[in-house]
Amino acid sequence: MPRISTEAALRGPDWGRLGLTGNPFENVAPGERLEWVCVPDGVRRALAARPFRVELVGPKGAGKSTVLRALLAELPRAQLRYLAPGDRLALPDPGVETFAVDEADRASPGELRLLGRDADRRGLSLLFGTHRPLAADLGLALSSFALAEAPALEWVGKRVAARRIGDTPRFEEVAARLWPKLGTNYGVLRALYELAEELARGAPLDDEAISAALGKARAAAGE
Repeated sequence: MPRISTEAALRGPDWGRLGLTGNPFENVAPGERLEWVCVPDGVRRALAARPFRVELVGPKGAGKSTVLRALLAELPRAQLRYLAPGDRLALPDPGVETFAVDEADRASPGELRLLGRDADRRGLSLLFGTHRPLAADLGLALSSFALAEAPALEWVGKRVAARRIGDTPRFEEVAARLWPKLGTNYGVLRALYELAEELARGAPLDDEAISAALGKARAAAGE
């Protein structure tokens, strides 16, 4: 990563140096900034006919929760359950048409099998955010979409567009130099964030900085 002085490290990032009004990597809260969300190709088509059964599969930071909430904001009579470690998966409430589970792979095979039978009986649509495929445990066929394959620059571009000062495209140019072919995952986006923050604090964008950032991103992508 770029070298900056101790004094600069203590200062907050000056995002104006990158042509931005603020941090483009701030967390997306449920229901907010849905225009930032990159929905994978085919997902909306899979949701067009009921009952749909869709799983969004990907590593930490791939955007499963964000995409899940963006889709639910458009669906009537939907219910979302988030499974924290150790939580049990309860069945959906009466009157629900779409039941969504975030971190669904934390449910036990027995709980998923019970949900599959309930969904089959009620004609319930299902939407999962998960780290692994669930069809075998659920007992129902699922349309599976890998969020790790979403293009990183599309995600960055939408967020940066919301923070841009005028027509200044400087940060997109930086990102395009570093990640033209890498898929998105938590480590890649973290490397991009760290580079952006260092540049916003005044670090130079030299060959050493680009090589270090690209190496870190490729390592995170498993290359």
